[in-house]
Amino acid sequence: MKLKTSLHQAIELATCCSELDIELNGVEGLSNVNPTLNHALKNKTLSSDNTFKNIFGPDVLFFYTVEQFKKDTVVQYERGIGYLFESNDKIFIRRHLTISVGEDAATSYYISGTPASFKCSLGQHLIVASSCPRSSLEYFIAPNSILTSIAPFRPHSFVVDNDCLVGRLDGEVGPLKINDKGFIETLIGAISKYTKQISLSVSKLQAARLSTALLQLIPTKDPIAKRGHLVYDEENNYLKYYNGSSWIAIK
Repeated sequence: MKLKTSLHQAIELATCCSELDIELNGVEGLSNVNPTLNHALKNKTLSSDNTFKNIFGPDVLFFYTVEQFKKDTVVQYERGIGYLFESNDKIFIRRHLTISVGEDAATSYYISGTPASFKCSLGQHLIVASSCPRSSLEYFIAPNSILTSIAPFRPHSFVVDNDCLVGRLDGEVGPLKINDKGFIETLIGAISKYTKQISLSVSKLQAARLSTALLQLIPTKDPIAKRGHLVYDEENNYLKYYNGSSWIAIK
Protein backbone atom coordinates (compact mmCIF):
# COMPACT_ATOMS: atom_id res chain seq x y z
CA MET A 1 0.00 0.00 0.00
CA LYS A 2 1.07 3.57 -0.65
CA LEU A 3 1.75 5.96 2.21
CA LYS A 4 -0.51 8.99 1.82
CA THR A 5 -0.46 12.40 3.48
CA SER A 6 -3.20 15.03 3.32
CA LEU A 7 -3.42 18.78 3.76
CA HIS A 8 -6.78 18.19 5.48
CA GLN A 9 -7.11 17.04 9.07
CA ALA A 10 -8.87 13.78 9.86
CA ILE A 11 -10.12 13.49 13.44
CA GLU A 12 -12.67 11.21 15.15
CA LEU A 13 -13.75 9.92 18.50
CA ALA A 14 -12.64 6.32 18.88
CA THR A 15 -12.77 3.13 20.92
CA CYS A 16 -9.85 0.75 21.36
CA CYS A 17 -11.34 -2.68 20.70
CA SER A 18 -8.27 -4.95 20.37
CA GLU A 19 -4.50 -4.98 20.59
CA LEU A 20 -4.14 -3.59 17.05
CA ASP A 21 -7.55 -2.20 16.07
CA ILE A 22 -9.30 1.05 16.96
CA GLU A 23 -12.95 1.58 16.08
CA LEU A 24 -13.76 5.02 14.66
CA ASN A 25 -16.95 6.63 16.01
CA GLY A 26 -17.26 9.78 13.88
CA VAL A 27 -16.94 13.45 14.76
CA GLU A 28 -20.23 14.16 16.56
CA GLY A 29 -19.06 12.92 19.96
CA LEU A 30 -16.04 15.24 19.90
CA SER A 31 -18.25 18.04 21.27
CA ASN A 32 -18.11 16.33 24.68
CA VAL A 33 -14.31 16.23 24.85
CA ASN A 34 -13.41 19.90 25.29
CA PRO A 35 -14.72 23.42 24.46
CA THR A 36 -12.35 23.84 21.50
CA LEU A 37 -13.74 20.84 19.62
CA ASN A 38 -17.30 21.77 20.58
CA HIS A 39 -16.76 25.26 19.14
CA ALA A 40 -15.27 23.81 15.91
CA LEU A 41 -18.31 21.59 15.40
CA LYS A 42 -20.76 24.43 16.01
CA ASN A 43 -18.94 26.67 13.54
CA LYS A 44 -18.68 23.81 11.03
CA THR A 45 -14.91 24.08 10.74
CA LEU A 46 -15.08 20.46 11.85
CA SER A 47 -17.62 18.16 10.17
CA SER A 48 -18.16 14.72 8.70
CA ASP A 49 -15.78 15.77 5.92
CA ASN A 50 -13.01 15.27 8.49
CA THR A 51 -13.52 11.53 8.93
CA PHE A 52 -10.70 9.18 7.97
CA LYS A 53 -12.91 7.49 5.38
CA ASN A 54 -13.53 10.77 3.55
CA ILE A 55 -9.92 11.97 3.65
CA PHE A 56 -7.97 8.75 3.16
CA GLY A 57 -10.30 5.93 2.13
CA PRO A 58 -9.21 2.30 1.81
CA ASP A 59 -5.96 0.75 0.57
CA VAL A 60 -3.57 3.48 1.75
CA LEU A 61 -1.31 3.92 4.76
CA PHE A 62 -1.34 7.16 6.75
CA PHE A 63 0.21 8.72 9.84
CA TYR A 64 -2.04 8.91 12.89
CA THR A 65 -1.98 9.97 16.53
CA VAL A 66 -4.05 8.52 19.36
CA GLU A 67 -4.64 10.67 22.45
CA GLN A 68 -6.45 9.58 25.58
CA PHE A 69 -8.06 12.56 27.32
CA LYS A 70 -8.99 12.83 30.98
CA LYS A 71 -11.01 16.02 31.10
CA ASP A 72 -8.85 18.47 29.09
CA THR A 73 -5.55 16.69 29.75
CA VAL A 74 -3.82 14.08 27.58
CA VAL A 75 -2.79 11.14 29.76
CA GLN A 76 -1.63 8.70 27.06
CA TYR A 77 -0.31 9.20 23.53
CA GLU A 78 0.71 7.16 20.51
CA ARG A 79 1.83 8.05 17.00
CA GLY A 80 2.15 5.57 14.15
CA ILE A 81 1.16 4.42 10.69
CA GLY A 82 -2.11 2.63 10.01
CA TYR A 83 -4.80 1.88 7.47
CA LEU A 84 -8.60 1.62 7.36
CA PHE A 85 -10.73 -1.48 7.08
CA GLU A 86 -14.46 -2.17 7.46
CA SER A 87 -16.18 -4.97 9.34
CA ASN A 88 -19.90 -5.38 10.10
CA ASP A 89 -20.61 -1.85 8.78
CA LYS A 90 -18.06 -0.36 11.19
CA ILE A 91 -14.81 1.39 10.31
CA PHE A 92 -11.54 0.58 12.05
CA ILE A 93 -7.92 1.67 12.01
CA ARG A 94 -5.43 -1.17 11.99
CA ARG A 95 -2.26 0.05 13.70
CA HIS A 96 0.32 -1.17 11.20
CA LEU A 97 3.46 0.38 12.69
CA THR A 98 3.92 2.19 16.00
CA ILE A 99 6.44 5.04 15.88
CA SER A 100 6.31 6.60 19.35
CA VAL A 101 4.41 6.41 22.65
CA GLY A 102 4.29 8.44 25.84
CA GLU A 103 2.10 10.32 28.27
CA ASP A 104 1.70 13.08 25.65
CA ALA A 105 3.33 14.32 22.43
CA ALA A 106 6.02 16.31 24.28
CA THR A 107 7.21 13.34 26.34
CA SER A 108 6.78 10.63 23.68
CA TYR A 109 9.74 8.49 22.62
CA TYR A 110 10.49 6.33 19.61
CA ILE A 111 9.78 2.62 19.80
CA SER A 112 9.49 -0.28 17.41
CA GLY A 113 7.14 -2.94 18.65
CA THR A 114 3.84 -3.40 20.44
CA PRO A 115 1.41 -0.47 20.27
CA ALA A 116 0.09 1.20 23.42
CA SER A 117 -2.89 -0.25 25.27
CA PHE A 118 -5.70 2.28 25.69
CA LYS A 119 -8.43 1.68 28.28
CA CYS A 120 -10.78 4.58 28.84
CA SER A 121 -12.67 4.77 32.12
CA LEU A 122 -15.78 6.90 32.77
CA GLY A 123 -15.22 10.53 31.76
CA GLN A 124 -12.26 9.75 29.50
CA HIS A 125 -12.16 9.99 25.71
CA LEU A 126 -10.02 8.57 22.93
CA ILE A 127 -9.31 10.78 19.93
CA VAL A 128 -7.60 9.64 16.73
CA ALA A 129 -6.28 12.26 14.32
CA SER A 130 -4.21 12.25 11.15
CA SER A 131 -0.60 13.33 11.50
CA CYS A 132 2.47 14.24 9.49
CA PRO A 133 5.97 12.75 9.66
CA ARG A 134 8.45 14.59 11.85
CA SER A 135 11.25 13.98 9.35
CA SER A 136 11.67 12.56 5.85
CA LEU A 137 13.16 9.41 7.39
CA GLU A 138 9.72 8.36 8.62
CA TYR A 139 8.54 7.91 5.02
CA PHE A 140 10.89 4.96 4.60
CA ILE A 141 8.74 2.51 6.52
CA ALA A 142 10.07 -0.68 4.90
CA PRO A 143 12.98 -1.93 2.77
CA ASN A 144 12.89 -0.76 -0.87
CA SER A 145 10.77 2.31 -0.08
CA ILE A 146 10.74 5.19 -2.58
CA LEU A 147 9.73 8.77 -1.79
CA THR A 148 7.96 10.85 -4.44
CA SER A 149 5.16 13.46 -4.58
CA ILE A 150 1.57 13.58 -5.82
CA ALA A 151 1.34 17.42 -5.80
CA PRO A 152 3.49 20.39 -4.72
CA PHE A 153 4.54 19.89 -1.08
CA ARG A 154 2.61 16.58 -0.98
CA PRO A 155 5.17 13.80 -0.54
CA HIS A 156 4.19 10.18 -0.38
CA SER A 157 6.10 6.91 -0.40
CA PHE A 158 5.56 3.37 -1.57
CA VAL A 159 7.35 0.03 -1.36
CA VAL A 160 8.66 -1.67 -4.49
CA ASP A 161 8.01 -5.42 -4.26
CA ASN A 162 9.70 -8.17 -6.24
CA ASP A 163 8.98 -8.30 -9.99
CA CYS A 164 7.93 -4.63 -10.13
CA LEU A 165 8.87 -1.64 -12.22
CA VAL A 166 8.55 1.97 -11.07
CA GLY A 167 6.55 4.25 -13.32
CA ARG A 168 3.74 6.75 -13.64
CA LEU A 169 0.38 5.21 -14.46
CA ASP A 170 -3.03 6.90 -14.01
CA GLY A 171 -1.37 10.11 -12.84
CA GLU A 172 0.69 8.78 -9.91
CA VAL A 173 4.19 7.38 -9.59
CA GLY A 174 4.16 3.92 -8.08
CA PRO A 175 5.09 0.26 -8.41
CA LEU A 176 3.91 -1.56 -11.52
CA LYS A 177 3.74 -5.35 -11.26
CA ILE A 178 5.19 -6.97 -14.37
CA ASN A 179 2.65 -9.81 -14.33
CA ASP A 180 -0.36 -7.57 -13.67
CA LYS A 181 -2.92 -7.84 -16.49
CA GLY A 182 -3.83 -4.15 -16.34
CA PHE A 183 -0.21 -3.06 -16.62
CA ILE A 184 0.48 -5.40 -19.55
CA GLU A 185 -2.62 -4.20 -21.43
CA THR A 186 -1.65 -0.57 -20.82
CA LEU A 187 1.89 -1.22 -22.02
CA ILE A 188 0.67 -2.96 -25.18
CA GLY A 189 -1.79 -0.13 -25.84
CA ALA A 190 0.95 2.48 -25.48
CA ILE A 191 3.30 0.61 -27.84
CA SER A 192 0.56 0.09 -30.44
CA LYS A 193 -0.09 3.85 -30.54
CA TYR A 194 3.60 4.69 -30.91
CA THR A 195 4.29 5.76 -34.50
CA LYS A 196 8.04 6.38 -34.40
CA GLN A 197 10.80 3.85 -34.90
CA ILE A 198 11.61 1.46 -32.03
CA SER A 199 15.13 0.03 -32.10
CA LEU A 200 15.78 -3.19 -30.18
CA SER A 201 19.29 -4.56 -29.68
CA VAL A 202 18.16 -8.01 -28.57
CA SER A 203 19.75 -11.06 -30.20
CA LYS A 204 16.41 -12.89 -30.39
CA LEU A 205 12.77 -11.80 -30.51
CA GLN A 206 10.20 -14.59 -30.22
CA ALA A 207 6.51 -14.08 -31.01
CA ALA A 208 3.67 -16.53 -31.62
CA ARG A 209 2.18 -14.20 -34.25
CA LEU A 210 3.50 -11.13 -36.03
CA SER A 211 1.34 -8.77 -38.07
CA THR A 212 2.81 -5.72 -39.80
CA ALA A 213 2.21 -3.58 -42.86
CA LEU A 214 5.91 -3.47 -43.69
CA LEU A 215 8.77 -5.79 -42.78
CA GLN A 216 12.29 -4.60 -43.60
CA LEU A 217 15.14 -7.11 -43.46
CA ILE A 218 18.60 -5.68 -42.91
CA PRO A 219 20.91 -6.84 -45.75
CA THR A 220 23.43 -9.39 -44.49
CA LYS A 221 26.24 -11.57 -45.80
CA ASP A 222 27.37 -15.00 -44.53
CA PRO A 223 24.81 -15.28 -41.70
CA ILE A 224 24.85 -18.10 -39.17
CA ALA A 225 22.67 -20.80 -40.70
CA LYS A 226 19.81 -22.20 -38.62
CA ARG A 227 16.73 -23.99 -39.94
CA GLY A 228 13.90 -21.51 -40.55
CA HIS A 229 16.12 -18.44 -40.88
CA LEU A 230 15.01 -15.88 -43.47
CA VAL A 231 17.52 -13.26 -44.61
CA TYR A 232 18.10 -10.74 -47.37
CA ASP A 233 21.27 -11.71 -49.23
CA GLU A 234 23.28 -8.52 -49.57
CA GLU A 235 25.65 -9.89 -52.22
CA ASN A 236 23.02 -11.38 -54.56
CA ASN A 237 20.14 -9.03 -53.72
CA TYR A 238 17.45 -11.63 -53.02
CA LEU A 239 15.66 -13.28 -50.10
CA LYS A 240 16.69 -16.72 -49.00
CA TYR A 241 15.77 -19.14 -46.23
CA TYR A 242 17.63 -22.05 -44.66
CA ASN A 243 15.89 -25.44 -44.71
CA GLY A 244 18.31 -27.14 -42.33
CA SER A 245 20.85 -28.26 -44.90
CA SER A 246 21.12 -25.47 -47.50
CA TRP A 247 20.01 -21.97 -48.37
CA ILE A 248 17.03 -21.72 -50.74
CA ALA A 249 16.74 -18.55 -52.79
CA ILE A 250 13.37 -16.79 -53.08
CA LYS A 251 13.30 -15.02 -56.47
